[in-house]
Parts: sequence; C-alpha cells; structure tokens
Amino acid sequence: MKTISTLLTSFLLTTSGFAAGFKTTASLTVKSADKSPIVVIVDGKCFDIGSNAIMISGLEPAYHDVKVYQQAFNGAVELCGKDCDVLFNSSVLLKPRTSLLIAIDDCGAITMNETRMRTPRIGRHLAGRKL
Repeated sequence: MKTISTLLTSFLLTTSGFAAGFKTTASLTVKSADKSPIVVIVDGKCFDIGSNAIMISGLEPAYHDVKVYQQAFNGAVELCGKDCDVLFNSSVLLKPRTSLLIAIDDCGAITMNETRMRTPRIGRHLAGRKL
C-alpha cells in the first residue's frame, strides 16, 4: 500500500511540474525597411541590438505598449543619449501562441501581420533592460 501511494504521489507531482512549465507565450517582430538601427521599447523594457529588425519572444499574451524609435539626423526625442525619431507608438494585443510582425516601410506606413504558431516556443528569449 505504501508503494502505491508513493507512486501516485510522485506521479501527481511530476505531472503538475510539467504542466506549470509549459505556458503559452507570444512573440513580436519589428522590421524597418530603412537600414538604420531601431530601438524597441515594450512595456518599459528597452530592446536595442543595433539592427533594423528585432524579434522578441516569450511575451505574455496581453496588451503591450510598444514604441519604436530610429536614430534621427534632425533629432526629435533623446533616448539613451541619442537623438531619435518615433516610428511607432501604440498598444498592441498579443494573443496566445501567435507571432505579430510590425513592418515599417520607408514612407512610415505600418503593416501588422499576425500568424499562429503551431507549436509553443520554448527556450531563451531576448531579455530587455528596464529604463
């Protein structure tokens, strides 16, 4: 009897451990047609890798405040000691197991494309720093 109860307890603990580890997430990709590097700020976290495209995965499915800046030559906003232009500033809804692409063309037109991920993304994601 003791063996059966120990086996059942270990099975329940293992099952609950696996269930807690797999939560649904979403990803956000921002691309600019211009070759200048962009800075993306999501909910106050700054993502700056010095490229014109940034993919951020592991985000919670919810509304997020997204701001996209690009280094400016006339300087509108100062961000991290650089003069930047605001390309995008809006709140977006990320749904569970989806990937949202925000594409910004040379004229400043925004295109948003949402695709559903077939399998959950598990692994490392780009960690932003607090402003």
